[in-house]
Amino acid sequence: MSQNVLANGLTFEEENNLINLLLKVDPTMMGTRLFDAIASKTVSLAIEAVCIRYKPFSKTLGIPEDELELKNLQVYMTQRLPDDTAYPKEWHCPGSVVRPGDNFYNALNRLNQAEFGGMMFPRQFVADVNNRNEKRGHFLSKVYLCQFKGEENDRGKWFDINNLPKETVHFHRTKIIPVGLGAFVCQG
Repeated sequence: MSQNVLANGLTFEEENNLINLLLKVDPTMMGTRLFDAIASKTVSLAIEAVCIRYKPFSKTLGIPEDELELKNLQVYMTQRLPDDTAYPKEWHCPGSVVRPGDNFYNALNRLNQAEFGGMMFPRQFVADVNNRNEKRGHFLSKVYLCQFKGEENDRGKWFDINNLPKETVHFHRTKIIPVGLGAFVCQG
């Protein structure tokens, strides 16, 4: 006897099994593989921290501060781990995802602690940037222009805006960094 396939591609029994399994999941204990699988079917909220600064320079170089140009700007980026499920070893502006059971401010604090060692200070909300084609699914990113008061570390470095690493996450290179840069330039 043939089972009817629902519009979602599952049989009624498969759909019920999946629903029952998902109801057992504690959303605060979801591992990366399960999160990625669910994220591919929903819209996820991400927080992106864009930290931009003028390149440090020696006063002996004789560069007047009013002559600093965009070519003298740097962005702080971190490198994803080699076993990252979406962008292994690629550079990106630090970010975090609001997980089920989480709230926005907890996610922002988690980002600050994990990526900046508590030394990131939000300055300004810049924009919502929609990414329907993220490798893990559909992500809506809340972009913040931030200040980072710490030092470079084993995963994070300052890069010249015009000389980003080849291994930069494409969406950050083309959307996230330009949005942050626009806000930075408008602040003067």
